[in-house]
Amino acid sequence: MGQPGDQKQRLCIAQSMGQLVSSVFTIVAVFVCMLSISVWLTAVVCLVMFPIMKFMGRITGRLGNYLIAQQAAQAGYPLPGKTEEWI
Repeated sequence: MGQPGDQKQRLCIAQSMGQLVSSVFTIVAVFVCMLSISVWLTAVVCLVMFPIMKFMGRITGRLGNYLIAQQAAQAGYPLPGKTEEWI
């Protein structure tokens, strides 16, 4: 018989699949609406989207490295392996 963790994972995957289908449907519907309004404007948006995504990827990568370093620094202060919350 499966473990309780397996049931949680299955539930999480089932919910994620529903969200994925909904998101894909929304993106396709918006894209079709954009095409029906203006083909040229849709092309411009699609061309501009790639440099923006690349730029955002760089920013989030740098922020991720910063957050990892911050967590590593906090793990050693004041006791190794223990992080205190300050109010």
